Amino acid sequence: MTETMRGTAVVTGGTKGLGGGVSLELARAGYEVLALYRRDAAAARKLDESLSREGLRGRSLQYDVTEGVPDDEFWARTEIVEASSLVLVHNAVAAFSPKPFHLLAWDDFVRAHDVAVRGLWLCASGLLRPMLRMGGGTIVAVLTSGLGDAPPKGFADYLTAKAGQGALLRSLSAEYAGRGLRTLSVRPGFMNTSLTEGWHPALQAAMRKSVSITDPAAVAARILALMDDATLPAAGESYDV
Repeated sequence: MTETMRGTAVVTGGTKGLGGGVSLELARAGYEVLALYRRDAAAARKLDESLSREGLRGRSLQYDVTEGVPDDEFWARTEIVEASSLVLVHNAVAAFSPKPFHLLAWDDFVRAHDVAVRGLWLCASGLLRPMLRMGGGTIVAVLTSGLGDAPPKGFADYLTAKAGQGALLRSLSAEYAGRGLRTLSVRPGFMNTSLTEGWHPALQAAMRKSVSITDPAAVAARILALMDDATLPAAGESYDV
């Protein structure tokens, strides 16, 4: 077990895939982790077992990031109000299967924005006051997965939601950087996760040709390194993995 506590890290979508990797990476680095998940109880149990087996501080917590602002009463039940510093890593993303724009319904865009943008807004709203009381905090988002510069076909709902996340991070920085808030995002390449494993094999092959292939563990390590570098600009900047 890491003896020195570095603070509390809240990771949305934090029990499997990239989120599970981030939760473990931060716990190993000395953070107490709250890994939020919506409904996959089996993945949550597996993460809890990994944390316990390694003697790490943290646990899974069922919470739908689109349901409402987690208020002080909610955080009090998690003992997060006793943390010395706070980090939010917003990794949650709505499940989707890429398809052409003319086949997308407005509900597809709403679903993507609900998790990516509204979820970030709700979690940031719930954590902002305790962060500012502590003299600042860090908010990290996982953005375009390397798709933003040359977007492929079929990702209109996903990419517009991720663009909204980036705008929200920059807006938060504009208002609260002077009070110690750091905001940044990472742009990983294509990853084999539960989100992508159901995609058609031809689409997966095309993605591997068009963007870099990234291991979730490398993304988790990159997030930790960016958080640890106090000299790095963190006013909504996006960093490749």
